[in-house]
Amino acid sequence: MRLTLSRATSSSHDVKVNLDVLTLKLRLLLPDGKPNKDAAVTLRVEPPDNGAETAPEEQELTTDGDGNLSVEVAKHVTRGTLVIDEIEYPLNIGALDPVDTESGVEQRLMNLGYLLRPNGEVLPDDLRIAIEDFQADNGLEVTGEREDIESDLETAHGS
Repeated sequence: MRLTLSRATSSSHDVKVNLDVLTLKLRLLLPDGKPNKDAAVTLRVEPPDNGAETAPEEQELTTDGDGNLSVEVAKHVTRGTLVIDEIEYPLNIGALDPVDTESGVEQRLMNLGYLLRPNGEVLPDDLRIAIEDFQADNGLEVTGEREDIESDLETAHGS
């Protein structure tokens, strides 16, 4: 997005710019669950359907020692791509449901690798098993109940 102003050079001018941005935070893990530290990644964001500009549309970034990545993107951005080692991963930005809903728990468990949805459907037993695995891995009482993990899941997921 480019903003061009024409003002006299012999005067002082105050310019207030209202930036509508959000911080996109990601933690990249290797298949063994360890952080993907100091990884070079490319983030590409797609302009929204209404044609508004998004600046910058591509950024070269590096994860920190814990595999974390934090970058500001325009609030209207909803889609993007993360490229790591020439593999492209699609991103749906801002599409997480609240953690106190079944779909929100499913989404977070999928993001953390506890739940797979190969055919687009999550079966009740799959969700219960994923919840139990999350509870066991995090030293929680294993109940298989969604409500018992919401707070811990939100913390582990980061949102």
